[in-house]
Amino acid sequence: MEKGFFKYFAELPPLAKTIIVIAVILAIIILIVWIRSGIKKARKKAEAGQNFNADYGNAVAQGQKPTYPASNYQIFADKIYEAACSGIFCYGTDEETIQDVFKQMKNDVDILLLIKAFGLREERGTICIPFTDCPGIALGQFLQTELSASEFQKINDILKTQGITFVF
Repeated sequence: MEKGFFKYFAELPPLAKTIIVIAVILAIIILIVWIRSGIKKARKKAEAGQNFNADYGNAVAQGQKPTYPASNYQIFADKIYEAACSGIFCYGTDEETIQDVFKQMKNDVDILLLIKAFGLREERGTICIPFTDCPGIALGQFLQTELSASEFQKINDILKTQGITFVF
């Protein structure tokens, strides 16, 4: 004696049963991939947090303190991200804006807080397909994709002139 859905399912034609089974299997696969990508993102974020805590602890132990309130670092990170898509139609990278942000950094703690505020962001010009592994990229990777080698070196030179030991 079959009841409810199973009675209804048993009465369906074979083609409909096949389609339903395939749809359920696909839904399960998509759910597994989605959960797996979420776990990968969480692990990557936790690892970045551990690295940040160690580096931040070392810099603070050396007597360095943040130059700006915490909210400013988020603003700086947003400026860098938006500079990679300057103009109405996302045409080109505004290198001067990125350099201006780095000129405002005064010590290693500032750079670490900027990296933390930037977090993992979607790379400009890419499309993240839903239910796939698109964890985003950190500030260093982002700068490498957006800047030429000479522009990238300018960023490191700015940091060096500020007395910052951190190098991208």
